[in-house]
Amino acid sequence: PKSYDPDVVDQKVEDIAQLPHIIEKLIQDLPQGWLETPYREGGWTGRQLIHHLADSHTNAFIRCKMATTEDWPNILPYRQDDWATQIDHTLDIDCSLSILKGLHQRWATLLNDLSPDDWTSRGYFHPEYGRRQPLFEIVALYSWHGRHHTGHLNLLHQN
Repeated sequence: PKSYDPDVVDQKVEDIAQLPHIIEKLIQDLPQGWLETPYREGGWTGRQLIHHLADSHTNAFIRCKMATTEDWPNILPYRQDDWATQIDHTLDIDCSLSILKGLHQRWATLLNDLSPDDWTSRGYFHPEYGRRQPLFEIVALYSWHGRHHTGHLNLLHQN
């Protein structure tokens, strides 16, 4: 979004709150072997997607906490493709599902406590984008991010 709209932000926060439940529902019906199946040629496996969501959204939560306690902090980018190939991405997905459940509950609670002014007056500076990102943009980005990767998990149903 280009500007703050409280109704849009409320829906985006709800998307964030519901993501772990949506993922759990999606994965319960996936066929055997889906964890090691890429959602497309050259794409990540189901296992990597779940672990990636835990990595990415942990970073996002910390960035949001910084944005609510500091004056437009600079955030640290990370190499998500490199993270997705590290040894911890071979673990059972239950550890990342547990992270997502607790993390998203905390994150939604934090976001629901923000004042209308916080959504535009607080945020962070993202060095890769070279600009400030207010919280209303950040919450929209991660709402999209969760839906984007649940779409990838949906593709595994078709394989």
